[in-house]
Amino acid sequence: MAKEELIAEIEAAFDRTSPRGLRITIDSGMGDYPEVRNHFHHRDWWTCDASYLKQQDGAFTFMTDEARVYFTPAFMIASLRDPITADTVPDDFVGNLKEDLLKYYSPVQLQTIRRFIEFHFTDEPWNDPNWREQHALVERIEQTGGGKV
Repeated sequence: MAKEELIAEIEAAFDRTSPRGLRITIDSGMGDYPEVRNHFHHRDWWTCDASYLKQQDGAFTFMTDEARVYFTPAFMIASLRDPITADTVPDDFVGNLKEDLLKYYSPVQLQTIRRFIEFHFTDEPWNDPNWREQHALVERIEQTGGGKV
C-alpha cells in the first residue's frame, strides 16, 4: 500500500468531530500532566503535525484512552508524512497499544492501525519484536471482532 493511500484510509476511518469536554490526560496521583493537557486542549487531531507532536514527546503515554483514540490519526499521519521529525512519535504510539485501549477502536480503525504497523515492516529500523508483538495484538483484536461497533 502506498503511503498516500494509507493516509487517506486513516483520515476516512477517524471522525473529524471535535469532542467537547475531552479529558486529555490521566491522573497519576501526582498530577494530570498539565504540559500535555495544555498542549492538546482544544486542539483538533488533523491540525497536529510531527513537529507539534514532538513538542510533547511521549504524550500518548499520558493521555486518557478517550484522548488516545481521538488523537490516534494525528500520531499515525504525522509519522507517515514526516518520519524524520516524528522520530520517536510512532514508537510512543505503537508501544502504548494495549488490549484495554484497543477495545475503544472500531473494526475499521483497528484495520488502519494494523496497516500502519505493517507499512513500517519493510523498513529495517521498524522491524523490531515490540512492533511485531503489537501487530499481533491488534490483529487478534481485529479478527475477533473486538473494538466498538
